[in-house]
Amino acid sequence: MKWYGLVFATALYFHSFAASAQTAVTPQPATIEQGLAQLKSHQPQQALATFQQVLQANPNDVATNLYAAGAALDLYQGELAVKYAEKARQLDPDNWKVHTTLVVAYAVAGRATQRDAERELLRKLHADPKAPDAMQSNGFLIDMFPVKQYRIEAVEYFQPLGKFHIYYRFLIRNQQSKRVWTISAESNDFDEKSWEQAHAQQVADGDRQFQMVGEVERRYSLWDQPGKIAVTGYLTRARLGNFADAVALAAQTGATPDLSLVRTYTSKTGITANLEQQIMPGVGLFARAGYTPGQLEAYAFTDVDATAAAGTSLSGSLWGRTGDTLGLAGVVNTISKEHQAYLAAGGLTALIGDGMLPHPGPEKILEAYYQIPIQAWQLTFDYQFIVNPAYNTDRGPASVISARLHAEF
Repeated sequence: MKWYGLVFATALYFHSFAASAQTAVTPQPATIEQGLAQLKSHQPQQALATFQQVLQANPNDVATNLYAAGAALDLYQGELAVKYAEKARQLDPDNWKVHTTLVVAYAVAGRATQRDAERELLRKLHADPKAPDAMQSNGFLIDMFPVKQYRIEAVEYFQPLGKFHIYYRFLIRNQQSKRVWTISAESNDFDEKSWEQAHAQQVADGDRQFQMVGEVERRYSLWDQPGKIAVTGYLTRARLGNFADAVALAAQTGATPDLSLVRTYTSKTGITANLEQQIMPGVGLFARAGYTPGQLEAYAFTDVDATAAAGTSLSGSLWGRTGDTLGLAGVVNTISKEHQAYLAAGGLTALIGDGMLPHPGPEKILEAYYQIPIQAWQLTFDYQFIVNPAYNTDRGPASVISARLHAEF
């Protein structure tokens, strides 16, 4: 090869090498989508670095500042989360999500005064018709902290939530951010205002009527099928009648037992357990049990001192009716000996009582229902077969057919 051919080949090689090296070291610009994907893959450190790169190019993007704050919170870097959340507030002070992020950012940073100020602002926004996002929200995250390999998230609700009127809920997540435990706390005023008006003297004496409920929930997977166990306990403080006291007073006076004559300010406790297990997609089983000592009257529900139930639910997708649900269940309810003696002596409660109960027995119920969606509505047909209704073996069996139409607005 001629000397000039060798020079030309060498120059061409080095030019190609330099171009390849330049291509290899030229970084691609970071994107929000990359950061969100990293968060979803439980890589908060990488996600934070990605959002920081995006903010170098556009520091005034509200969403990216919020994402960066969220990634910092996943790393429990409270002050850094505050930095990005406050920047987002400066850019968009009316953004509901900014204030919800600031609450937990201040909490993790240990700034209790600023956290509580944001909480108060959130409550005002929730009641403001001009803030529809805030009004539609049930609550917000108020704190988060690590315990060993778990992350604890504390949630506050604006109004009592669900059948147990939950005010606070603690979500316990594993390292994959999957919720494995739930602890709920409730304080229900039990129509406190109306009770105060009807019992002025008791209020003056310091009595209150309320209920506290606590719930612990564990989520798990069994043979790759999701399941859940929940245990709920409650304490009721109210003026309640004692069955034994009512029977004793009636024996002295020769009258029919009357709970209203023996009501005192007292405590009633109870506990329930609930198990739910999916067997396969569209097929689930459940079992429930509950107990209360049974010396005191029921306040707002039918008379049950101990109960056990089990059943199954089947999705309509199994027979080509996606959205439909078929349910089957069996229930056994019982009442305490004191409760039985009160009813046997002729006493009445808010919902049951035949004037006598010579042959008490457990109440047994077999129930079947079918639920059909109708646009935003739910129509349910229900059938119950009841043996020993109201714990009276001399009554029944009875059949109850009903329909319910449910809608949410």
